Amino acid sequence: MKILASLLVVVTVAGLAALEVLWRLDHSLTGNPIASPTGDYVAQERSLPEGSELPYGQGIFVRRAGVPLWVTSKLVFAGYCKPEIRLAWPTAKQLAVGCVVVEGSVLQFPPPAGIMVVHSGGA
Repeated sequence: MKILASLLVVVTVAGLAALEVLWRLDHSLTGNPIASPTGDYVAQERSLPEGSELPYGQGIFVRRAGVPLWVTSKLVFAGYCKPEIRLAWPTAKQLAVGCVVVEGSVLQFPPPAGIMVVHSGGA
C-alpha cells in the first residue's frame, strides 16, 4: 500500500510538472513577476498563444503567491500593447496595468476574488 501511495504521489507531481512545462512553452515569458505589497498575489506578463482570446497578444496573469505553478494562474488582462507593459500594485488588492494599445482594444477578465485590475496608458 505504501508503494502504491508513493507511486500515486510521484505520478501526480510529474503530471503537474508536465502541465506547467507545456503551459510555459505556450505562454512565453515577456516580463518579470511582480508580487503584491502583502505578498499574497503575483502578476506577470506572458505572451498569448495562437488559439487564445487575443492571439499573439500580451496577457497579464495573476496567481496566488503560495502556489508556484503558473498553469494555475488566471488571465486578467489581454491586449496588443506597445512593447513595454508596466505592472504595479498600488495597493495589496489593486493591480495597475500600463499598456499603450497599438491595435484593437484591451480585454479584461474577472480577476481572483478581492483583486481589482485597472488599465491606464491608452485605449
